[in-house]
Amino acid sequence: MARYTPPEQSKAGQVFDIAVVVVAIFVALWLPLKLGLAGAAKSIDALDAKTWEALGQNPTMASIWEKLGYTPETAHDIIQNRFHYIIDWPTLIIMAAVLIGYFIFLFRASDREYRDVINENSTTNKPGKHRHVGGTLLRMLGHLDRARAVDALRLVQDRHDLFRRRADLVQGRRT
Repeated sequence: MARYTPPEQSKAGQVFDIAVVVVAIFVALWLPLKLGLAGAAKSIDALDAKTWEALGQNPTMASIWEKLGYTPETAHDIIQNRFHYIIDWPTLIIMAAVLIGYFIFLFRASDREYRDVINENSTTNKPGKHRHVGGTLLRMLGHLDRARAVDALRLVQDRHDLFRRRADLVQGRRT
């Protein structure tokens, strides 16, 4: 099997990716407002009698509105501009389907890459081949006495064999 090499990207490519992400975030936040899909409600609950009492304002609230320079007629549109919760079911279902599809794609692509890395890092048990994990462990444990290092190596190899058998079972291969 070919050795897995992760893709490399130039600095210009990284800057371009950052610019694309920033523009995408801006458009994702700005476009719904521009299209009128988010923000303030579009309908105003009109009242015939434009008084502070009809608008649901107590004397304290009315005095503050008046300090700000509003009358019941001018404050009417501000107070009665309410957000109406209306769910567009087809759009909600489409959005849910897109998100579920994205997560399925993400998990499958990540699973493939993860398996490539596992296959790269695990070596065969052929004679004359040294296990990558064992050699690294012996170098790391060089300051320990030989008996303890060999015991630690056996433990790591046993765990490695168990992990490899699990990976084989997941991939449908029998051991």
